[in-house]
Amino acid sequence: MTKTPAAVVTIALAMALPRQASGSVAGLEFRELVKRAEIIIEGEVVSQAMLPKPPSQGPSRVRYTKESLVRITKVHKGGKAVGDVIRVRSDSTFICDTSRLLAGEKYLMALKGTGEGYVDVNYGQGSHRIVLLGERRIAVGGGAVTTGGWPIETLRGRLAWAMVEGPDRPAKPLLTKEQALEIARKALTRGGVKLSEYKLRKVELLQIGSELIGVAHKGDWMWMCDWQKPEAAGKNPRPRGTFAGCYVHARTGAVNSALRQGLSTEDVCRIFLKTYYPFEKQFAPLAEKARFRELTEGELRNRAARVGLKFFRLRAKYDPATRFLLADFPAGVDGRSLLFVVAEGRRISYVGTLPARPAGRRSRAA
Repeated sequence: MTKTPAAVVTIALAMALPRQASGSVAGLEFRELVKRAEIIIEGEVVSQAMLPKPPSQGPSRVRYTKESLVRITKVHKGGKAVGDVIRVRSDSTFICDTSRLLAGEKYLMALKGTGEGYVDVNYGQGSHRIVLLGERRIAVGGGAVTTGGWPIETLRGRLAWAMVEGPDRPAKPLLTKEQALEIARKALTRGGVKLSEYKLRKVELLQIGSELIGVAHKGDWMWMCDWQKPEAAGKNPRPRGTFAGCYVHARTGAVNSALRQGLSTEDVCRIFLKTYYPFEKQFAPLAEKARFRELTEGELRNRAARVGLKFFRLRAKYDPATRFLLADFPAGVDGRSLLFVVAEGRRISYVGTLPARPAGRRSRAA
């Protein structure tokens, strides 16, 4: 594996904010983000206030416009204690910042001190809103509203991993090929992959060439488990949607953290409705009542001609693994319905709201 460079995070969520915002920021590697943070805490926003406009803007574009009081409920790093209340300042003119903190909501944040409170280490990259999905708590970062975020336990594990240095040399593999394969099967199945449609291609022991956040350090032994659909045999590159797989740590059994650990495609859609600003006010209270059914691409395109509010545009062509969904709500709750296009079951690329159904007309979504 080759090392993936730090992504340049150009946030395309300007429509998510109630006011005009702009900006982009170079992303930090996860371990570097954790290292730079003065404190990493979980807490609840107990109150907020707008800050007075400074007398002079000066050369900096950063202008802190909002201050939130956050009561700490858990400390991951730093000298704070549970119950402490800290001030977190935000620049609502900069798209990546924590200006989207909401009173009464819970967050996990990586922060640095300024002498007048705290601000983001890297303009929102380390801040996650903690959203309830049934009994589960999901941590959703600013750029993760289209991918569902992570179960809070997963993110906590990633933080603990990042605060411990890796071994000086790779440890001897402990898991057998058969044990790793069983772990991979269970992980992929939990992630919604229908392995009955695939054929095992290979299971290979190798030393990875880069870190896998929360899972492995560079040079660790990993089992690579690879499946593909019969129609992909002999093709290079293999078409998207025709292969599946993951890495299993040969000593700890940890699985490549790209897996969302039990978040289904429908879960990703529900989290989007709970966290994406233009849809949140109308649909967050209904998100867990949503009922989904599959559409063909043609059916979705025909219905999309009637959409009102929408997220992005339909593409001219989609990969075979793309799912097309219709979501509506129990009778008497809301007459509207929603269209979703989800790439490879993991990333929302289109959402559209359909007008309310005529009175008495029932939906077949389930």
